[in-house]
Amino acid sequence: MIIRRVLELVEVLKKRSVRVSRAEVEDALRALDVIAADAFVDRALFAAVLQATLIKNSADIDVFVSSFALCFGADAESSSSLPLSSLSRQQAEQAFGAGLGGGDPVRAGLVQSLIDGDEAGVRLSLRQGLDELDLAGLASPLQAGWYASRLLLRLGLDELFAGANDAVDDELRPALQALEDRLRRGARRLIEQEEQKRSGRTSTSAAGTWDSDLRTLNERQTEEARVLLRKLAERLRARVLRRRKKSRRGRLDVRRTLRRSLRTDGIPVVPVLRRRRVEKPALLLLCDVSDSVRASALFLLELCAVLHDLFDSTRAYVFVDHLHDVTALLASQGKPGGASAIASSEAVMGGGNSDYGQALHDIDVDAVTRKTVVVVLGDGRSNYRDPGLDVAATLKLRAKSVVWLVPEDRGTWGFGDSVIPRFSRHADAMLPARTLRNLARAIDRVLR
Repeated sequence: MIIRRVLELVEVLKKRSVRVSRAEVEDALRALDVIAADAFVDRALFAAVLQATLIKNSADIDVFVSSFALCFGADAESSSSLPLSSLSRQQAEQAFGAGLGGGDPVRAGLVQSLIDGDEAGVRLSLRQGLDELDLAGLASPLQAGWYASRLLLRLGLDELFAGANDAVDDELRPALQALEDRLRRGARRLIEQEEQKRSGRTSTSAAGTWDSDLRTLNERQTEEARVLLRKLAERLRARVLRRRKKSRRGRLDVRRTLRRSLRTDGIPVVPVLRRRRVEKPALLLLCDVSDSVRASALFLLELCAVLHDLFDSTRAYVFVDHLHDVTALLASQGKPGGASAIASSEAVMGGGNSDYGQALHDIDVDAVTRKTVVVVLGDGRSNYRDPGLDVAATLKLRAKSVVWLVPEDRGTWGFGDSVIPRFSRHADAMLPARTLRNLARAIDRVLR
């Protein structure tokens, strides 16, 4: 098992342009044999041995650290200190005891870990279930949800928690739901990490955060990105205020300046400036918060919460299949991270698959004026339902401009159930929104 994980690490390093020879791999395995008794006790020693034997150039150390975390999990210090669930052992036995029967050792191991509250055991069961899946087709972060559902089907999660809900009292069901949601998120993260290994995409570093895919960030990297988001917001504010000050001062009116210069024998002593009124746009923000695009939506909500004073007014809505007004909540969030509570609220997460038609028909189009800039963030995947193009056309006619932000690679636009090309007919701009840099450019454009 450990040899295979080391070889996975070597493959990830090679995909990230780190040269590792066969001899160095053999050295690493021999070194692990020497410290085998301590390697699984002292994680730092384990990582140090691999780094000493596999890395030759100090410039590759950061790549090694991120690759090691990807292949062997996050450091214990950065892992959650919360208990696996709020259920007591007796309550867990009551809920999951029936699942111990049967001849599937992986599922039985997962059930026993849930009863014992053993988080490491749960992660091991998820990993064992993943090892039995055929991941040959995993080639994009967009597939993470589908492969995660296959993993959970392999573990029998739906059946397990359906039986658990029948076995416990009503007051324990919220705790069971929270535990099930945590397992689903863990399965999805595991698939996303596996996709990163296969693609060779680097995890976020201080230098690369601007261009990192927001859908693949772990908790530590998300916090780093939020710090950068604050700096980004301040730079955007300074740039916009500087631009507005220049606009208020006005530009040179050559024709009127030359006419006035006739008073001074053709010498333009007093320049005449063409002044114009600078108006703040009114923002209408629509964010899809389904699983596939939620990360980008949260960062956009947080960015707009920080920059709300640059708009004349801000109305914010989130949706999966129905529209939910979060304007008041967004206005109260003065710091990055606060908007995450909006998209994870029970009302918003109660929806199913994305339904753009239903969400767009919930919009009060009469409130949209020529001063309104409509910003829609979503992948345009409406699961083959009515996409609501008639409402999109009405917004285009009534609004000052419509900007659509798409958290997907351009190469995927229009494939499968994506109707982005059809929405593009009713938008002034279709912009990518996979990274912080993408979001910065988009919001700067909206504020122009």
